[in-house]
Amino acid sequence: MRRFIAVSIVVAGLGLQAPGAGPWSGERGALITVVLSQRIEPYQQTLSGFRRALAGVRPAPEYRLIDLDGAEAPGAALAAAGGTRADLLVAIGTRAARAVRSHEPGVPVVVASVTDPYSHGGGGAWVAGVSMEFPYSQQFQTLRSVAPRVRTVGTLYESGNRSLISLAEAAAREAGLKLVRVEVRSVDEIPAALESLIGRVDALWAIPDATVFSQETASYIILQTLRHRIPFMGFSQNFVKAGSLVSLYPDFEDIGYQAGVMAREVLGGKRPSAGGIVTPRKAMLAVNLRVADVIGLSIPAEVRRRANATYE
Repeated sequence: MRRFIAVSIVVAGLGLQAPGAGPWSGERGALITVVLSQRIEPYQQTLSGFRRALAGVRPAPEYRLIDLDGAEAPGAALAAAGGTRADLLVAIGTRAARAVRSHEPGVPVVVASVTDPYSHGGGGAWVAGVSMEFPYSQQFQTLRSVAPRVRTVGTLYESGNRSLISLAEAAAREAGLKLVRVEVRSVDEIPAALESLIGRVDALWAIPDATVFSQETASYIILQTLRHRIPFMGFSQNFVKAGSLVSLYPDFEDIGYQAGVMAREVLGGKRPSAGGIVTPRKAMLAVNLRVADVIGLSIPAEVRRRANATYE
Protein backbone atom coordinates (compact mmCIF):
# COMPACT_ATOMS: atom_id res chain seq x y z
CA MET A 1 0.00 0.00 0.00
CA ARG A 2 1.35 3.40 -0.89
CA ARG A 3 1.46 5.61 2.15
CA PHE A 4 -1.33 8.13 2.27
CA ILE A 5 -0.43 11.66 3.25
CA ALA A 6 -1.93 13.55 6.15
CA VAL A 7 -0.83 17.11 6.68
CA SER A 8 -2.29 20.08 8.51
CA ILE A 9 -2.35 23.52 6.98
CA VAL A 10 -3.52 26.70 8.64
CA VAL A 11 -5.06 28.92 6.00
CA ALA A 12 -4.03 32.54 6.19
CA GLY A 13 -6.99 34.79 5.50
CA LEU A 14 -6.94 37.41 2.77
CA GLY A 15 -8.28 40.08 5.09
CA LEU A 16 -11.67 40.29 3.37
CA GLN A 17 -14.87 38.86 4.75
CA ALA A 18 -16.62 36.40 2.45
CA PRO A 19 -20.19 37.32 1.46
CA GLY A 20 -22.58 36.96 4.36
CA ALA A 21 -21.91 36.72 8.05
CA GLY A 22 -18.94 34.73 9.30
CA PRO A 23 -20.06 31.10 9.60
CA TRP A 24 -17.93 30.09 12.56
CA SER A 25 -18.55 31.81 15.86
CA GLY A 26 -16.16 29.82 18.01
CA GLU A 27 -13.03 31.32 19.60
CA ARG A 28 -10.83 29.08 17.47
CA GLY A 29 -10.96 28.45 13.75
CA ALA A 30 -13.01 25.46 12.64
CA LEU A 31 -11.03 22.26 12.02
CA ILE A 32 -11.84 21.04 8.52
CA THR A 33 -10.60 17.64 7.36
CA VAL A 34 -10.35 17.49 3.56
CA VAL A 35 -10.20 13.97 2.10
CA LEU A 36 -8.87 13.75 -1.48
CA SER A 37 -9.58 10.69 -3.61
CA GLN A 38 -6.23 11.26 -5.31
CA ARG A 39 -3.91 14.09 -6.27
CA ILE A 40 -5.10 14.84 -9.76
CA GLU A 41 -5.57 18.29 -11.24
CA PRO A 42 -9.40 18.44 -11.18
CA TYR A 43 -9.46 17.61 -7.47
CA GLN A 44 -6.68 20.11 -6.75
CA GLN A 45 -8.73 22.75 -8.57
CA THR A 46 -11.77 21.77 -6.49
CA LEU A 47 -9.75 22.21 -3.30
CA SER A 48 -8.49 25.59 -4.49
CA GLY A 49 -12.03 26.81 -5.10
CA PHE A 50 -13.18 25.49 -1.74
CA ARG A 51 -10.45 27.34 0.13
CA ARG A 52 -11.18 30.53 -1.82
CA ALA A 53 -14.82 30.40 -0.66
CA LEU A 54 -13.67 30.31 2.97
CA ALA A 55 -10.82 32.79 2.62
CA GLY A 56 -12.60 35.57 4.52
CA VAL A 57 -13.83 33.46 7.42
CA ARG A 58 -12.68 34.58 10.87
CA PRO A 59 -11.21 32.94 12.86
CA ALA A 60 -9.40 31.29 9.95
CA PRO A 61 -10.15 27.58 9.58
CA GLU A 62 -7.46 24.97 10.13
CA TYR A 63 -7.25 22.37 7.36
CA ARG A 64 -6.12 18.76 7.69
CA LEU A 65 -5.55 17.16 4.28
CA ILE A 66 -5.77 13.39 3.84
CA ASP A 67 -4.80 11.92 0.48
CA LEU A 68 -6.27 8.48 -0.23
CA ASP A 69 -4.23 7.94 -3.39
CA GLY A 70 -2.88 4.40 -3.20
CA ALA A 71 -4.77 3.47 -0.02
CA GLU A 72 -6.16 -0.05 -0.44
CA ALA A 73 -8.69 0.47 2.38
CA PRO A 74 -9.76 4.13 2.20
CA GLY A 75 -12.04 3.93 5.24
CA ALA A 76 -9.26 2.47 7.38
CA ALA A 77 -6.84 5.09 6.08
CA LEU A 78 -9.27 7.83 7.03
CA ALA A 79 -9.70 6.43 10.53
CA ALA A 80 -5.96 5.93 11.03
CA ALA A 81 -5.30 9.55 10.15
CA GLY A 82 -7.86 10.76 12.66
CA GLY A 83 -9.82 12.33 9.83
CA THR A 84 -13.16 12.24 11.61
CA ARG A 85 -11.97 14.30 14.57
CA ALA A 86 -13.03 17.55 12.96
CA ASP A 87 -15.80 20.13 12.90
CA LEU A 88 -16.43 19.42 9.23
CA LEU A 89 -15.44 16.71 6.76
CA VAL A 90 -14.96 17.61 3.10
CA ALA A 91 -14.66 14.73 0.62
CA ILE A 92 -13.37 15.55 -2.86
CA GLY A 93 -14.02 12.83 -5.43
CA THR A 94 -16.35 9.83 -5.25
CA ARG A 95 -13.77 7.50 -3.67
CA ALA A 96 -13.24 9.93 -0.81
CA ALA A 97 -16.99 10.43 -0.42
CA ARG A 98 -17.59 6.71 -0.17
CA ALA A 99 -14.80 6.33 2.39
CA VAL A 100 -16.33 9.05 4.53
CA ARG A 101 -19.80 7.58 4.13
CA SER A 102 -18.77 4.03 5.03
CA HIS A 103 -16.94 5.28 8.10
CA GLU A 104 -20.08 7.03 9.43
CA PRO A 105 -18.12 9.82 11.09
CA GLY A 106 -21.00 11.50 12.93
CA VAL A 107 -19.81 14.96 11.85
CA PRO A 108 -21.21 17.15 9.05
CA VAL A 109 -19.97 16.20 5.57
CA VAL A 110 -19.70 18.28 2.40
CA VAL A 111 -18.76 16.43 -0.80
CA ALA A 112 -17.47 17.90 -4.05
CA SER A 113 -16.71 16.62 -7.56
CA VAL A 114 -18.58 13.36 -6.97
CA THR A 115 -20.42 11.29 -9.55
CA ASP A 116 -24.16 10.72 -9.66
CA PRO A 117 -24.09 7.15 -8.31
CA TYR A 118 -22.94 8.67 -5.01
CA SER A 119 -25.45 11.49 -4.95
CA HIS A 120 -28.39 9.29 -5.90
CA GLY A 121 -27.30 6.84 -3.25
CA GLY A 122 -28.14 9.42 -0.63
CA GLY A 123 -25.77 9.82 2.26
CA GLY A 124 -28.05 10.70 5.12
CA ALA A 125 -28.88 13.93 6.87
CA TRP A 126 -25.26 14.85 7.38
CA VAL A 127 -24.29 15.15 3.73
CA ALA A 128 -24.46 18.08 1.31
CA GLY A 129 -22.34 18.89 -1.71
CA VAL A 130 -21.82 19.35 -5.42
CA SER A 131 -21.82 16.65 -8.08
CA MET A 132 -19.52 16.80 -11.11
CA GLU A 133 -22.33 15.75 -13.46
CA PHE A 134 -25.10 17.65 -15.16
CA PRO A 135 -28.81 16.78 -15.34
CA TYR A 136 -29.55 14.15 -17.95
CA SER A 137 -32.08 16.46 -19.59
CA GLN A 138 -29.34 19.06 -20.09
CA GLN A 139 -26.98 16.46 -21.55
CA PHE A 140 -29.54 15.19 -24.07
CA GLN A 141 -30.52 18.72 -25.07
CA THR A 142 -26.85 19.46 -25.68
CA LEU A 143 -26.48 16.33 -27.81
CA ARG A 144 -29.46 17.36 -29.92
CA SER A 145 -28.05 20.86 -30.38
CA VAL A 146 -24.79 19.41 -31.70
CA ALA A 147 -26.37 16.61 -33.76
CA PRO A 148 -29.95 17.72 -34.54
CA ARG A 149 -30.83 14.59 -36.55
CA VAL A 150 -30.24 12.23 -33.64
CA ARG A 151 -33.38 10.45 -32.48
CA THR A 152 -32.18 7.17 -30.95
CA VAL A 153 -29.33 7.09 -28.41
CA GLY A 154 -27.51 4.00 -27.14
CA THR A 155 -25.76 3.56 -23.81
CA LEU A 156 -23.73 0.84 -22.03
CA TYR A 157 -23.79 0.41 -18.27
CA GLU A 158 -23.27 -2.12 -15.50
CA SER A 159 -25.98 -3.35 -13.14
CA GLY A 160 -25.15 -0.95 -10.32
CA ASN A 161 -26.30 1.93 -12.52
CA ARG A 162 -29.74 0.58 -13.45
CA SER A 163 -31.60 3.19 -11.42
CA LEU A 164 -29.61 5.98 -13.07
CA ILE A 165 -30.35 4.64 -16.53
CA SER A 166 -34.05 4.52 -15.70
CA LEU A 167 -33.85 8.23 -14.83
CA ALA A 168 -31.96 8.82 -18.08
CA GLU A 169 -34.69 7.07 -20.09
CA ALA A 170 -37.28 9.50 -18.77
CA ALA A 171 -35.03 12.48 -19.48
CA ALA A 172 -34.38 11.22 -23.02
CA ARG A 173 -38.13 10.97 -23.70
CA GLU A 174 -38.60 14.56 -22.53
CA ALA A 175 -35.87 15.61 -24.99
CA GLY A 176 -37.62 13.77 -27.84
CA LEU A 177 -35.13 10.90 -27.86
CA LYS A 178 -35.33 7.16 -27.36
CA LEU A 179 -32.66 5.61 -25.13
CA VAL A 180 -31.54 2.07 -26.01
CA ARG A 181 -29.84 0.52 -22.98
CA VAL A 182 -27.48 -2.46 -22.91
CA GLU A 183 -26.26 -3.81 -19.58
CA VAL A 184 -22.83 -5.43 -19.28
CA ARG A 185 -21.44 -7.52 -16.43
CA SER A 186 -17.75 -7.26 -17.30
CA VAL A 187 -15.39 -5.61 -19.75
CA ASP A 188 -15.36 -8.85 -21.76
CA GLU A 189 -18.96 -8.19 -22.77
CA ILE A 190 -18.33 -4.68 -24.10
CA PRO A 191 -17.45 -5.57 -27.73
CA ALA A 192 -20.59 -7.64 -28.22
CA ALA A 193 -22.74 -5.10 -26.38
CA LEU A 194 -21.45 -2.27 -28.51
CA GLU A 195 -21.92 -4.31 -31.67
CA SER A 196 -25.55 -4.88 -30.69
CA LEU A 197 -26.12 -1.11 -30.69
CA ILE A 198 -24.48 -0.38 -34.03
CA GLY A 199 -27.11 0.02 -36.70
CA ARG A 200 -29.86 0.53 -34.10
CA VAL A 201 -28.87 3.95 -32.73
CA ASP A 202 -28.01 7.38 -34.12
CA ALA A 203 -25.60 8.25 -31.29
CA LEU A 204 -23.87 6.83 -28.22
CA TRP A 205 -24.05 8.45 -24.77
CA ALA A 206 -21.85 7.66 -21.77
CA ILE A 207 -22.23 7.91 -18.01
CA PRO A 208 -19.30 7.61 -15.57
CA ASP A 209 -19.33 3.84 -15.24
CA ALA A 210 -16.08 2.31 -14.01
CA THR A 211 -16.84 -1.10 -15.52
CA VAL A 212 -17.56 0.21 -19.00
CA PHE A 213 -15.15 3.14 -19.26
CA SER A 214 -11.63 2.33 -18.19
CA GLN A 215 -8.81 3.95 -20.14
CA GLU A 216 -8.50 0.89 -22.39
CA THR A 217 -12.20 0.31 -23.03
CA ALA A 218 -12.87 4.01 -23.69
CA SER A 219 -10.27 3.97 -26.46
CA TYR A 220 -11.90 0.90 -28.03
CA ILE A 221 -15.38 2.42 -27.85
CA ILE A 222 -14.21 5.70 -29.35
CA LEU A 223 -12.51 3.86 -32.21
CA GLN A 224 -15.67 1.91 -32.98
CA THR A 225 -17.86 5.01 -32.99
CA LEU A 226 -15.47 6.68 -35.41
CA ARG A 227 -15.35 3.60 -37.62
CA HIS A 228 -19.13 3.44 -37.80
CA ARG A 229 -19.57 7.23 -37.93
CA ILE A 230 -21.65 7.40 -34.76
CA PRO A 231 -21.71 10.66 -32.75
CA PHE A 232 -20.46 9.90 -29.23
CA MET A 233 -21.17 12.07 -26.19
CA GLY A 234 -18.66 11.44 -23.42
CA PHE A 235 -18.75 12.73 -19.85
CA SER A 236 -15.50 14.71 -19.69
CA GLN A 237 -13.31 17.00 -21.74
CA ASN A 238 -10.74 14.20 -21.97
CA PHE A 239 -13.23 12.11 -23.96
CA VAL A 240 -13.47 14.86 -26.56
CA LYS A 241 -9.69 15.21 -26.70
CA ALA A 242 -9.46 11.45 -27.28
CA GLY A 243 -12.01 11.35 -30.08
CA SER A 244 -15.60 11.59 -28.89
CA LEU A 245 -17.71 14.27 -30.54
CA VAL A 246 -19.02 16.28 -27.62
CA SER A 247 -19.11 16.57 -23.86
CA LEU A 248 -20.35 18.81 -21.09
CA TYR A 249 -17.69 19.24 -18.43
CA PRO A 250 -17.56 21.18 -15.16
CA ASP A 251 -15.43 24.04 -13.92
CA PHE A 252 -13.83 22.15 -11.04
CA GLU A 253 -12.64 25.24 -9.20
CA ASP A 254 -16.17 26.61 -9.28
CA ILE A 255 -17.49 23.29 -7.93
CA GLY A 256 -15.09 23.76 -5.04
CA TYR A 257 -16.35 27.29 -4.50
CA GLN A 258 -19.96 26.05 -4.48
CA ALA A 259 -19.03 23.44 -1.89
CA GLY A 260 -17.19 26.08 0.12
CA VAL A 261 -20.31 28.24 0.30
CA MET A 262 -22.18 25.18 1.61
CA ALA A 263 -19.41 24.64 4.17
CA ARG A 264 -19.82 28.20 5.44
CA GLU A 265 -23.53 27.56 5.92
CA VAL A 266 -22.95 24.24 7.66
CA LEU A 267 -20.46 25.77 10.06
CA GLY A 268 -23.01 28.47 10.71
CA GLY A 269 -25.48 25.88 11.95
CA LYS A 270 -27.40 24.91 8.80
CA ARG A 271 -28.10 21.17 8.62
CA PRO A 272 -26.26 19.77 5.57
CA SER A 273 -29.30 17.92 4.26
CA ALA A 274 -31.02 21.26 3.71
CA GLY A 275 -28.51 21.96 0.96
CA GLY A 276 -28.61 18.50 -0.60
CA ILE A 277 -26.31 17.41 -3.40
CA VAL A 278 -26.63 19.78 -6.34
CA THR A 279 -25.28 19.92 -9.89
CA PRO A 280 -22.50 22.28 -11.01
CA ARG A 281 -23.68 25.78 -11.84
CA LYS A 282 -21.24 26.15 -14.75
CA ALA A 283 -21.57 23.84 -17.77
CA MET A 284 -18.62 23.92 -20.16
CA LEU A 285 -19.00 22.58 -23.71
CA ALA A 286 -16.27 20.74 -25.62
CA VAL A 287 -16.62 19.78 -29.29
CA ASN A 288 -14.24 17.88 -31.56
CA LEU A 289 -14.55 19.42 -35.03
CA ARG A 290 -12.15 16.92 -36.57
CA VAL A 291 -14.35 14.06 -35.38
CA ALA A 292 -17.38 15.85 -36.83
CA ASP A 293 -15.65 15.86 -40.22
CA VAL A 294 -14.74 12.18 -39.94
CA ILE A 295 -18.31 11.10 -39.18
CA GLY A 296 -19.82 13.47 -41.74
CA LEU A 297 -21.55 15.82 -39.32
CA SER A 298 -21.84 19.59 -39.73
CA ILE A 299 -21.71 21.31 -36.35
CA PRO A 300 -24.18 24.22 -36.18
CA ALA A 301 -22.53 27.65 -36.11
CA GLU A 302 -24.26 28.55 -32.84
CA VAL A 303 -22.74 25.51 -31.14
CA ARG A 304 -19.27 26.43 -32.41
CA ARG A 305 -19.66 29.93 -31.01
CA ARG A 306 -20.67 28.84 -27.53
CA ALA A 307 -18.18 25.98 -27.19
CA ASN A 308 -15.63 26.54 -24.43
CA ALA A 309 -13.15 24.13 -26.02
CA THR A 310 -12.87 22.97 -29.63
CA TYR A 311 -10.48 20.42 -31.12
CA GLU A 312 -9.50 20.26 -34.77
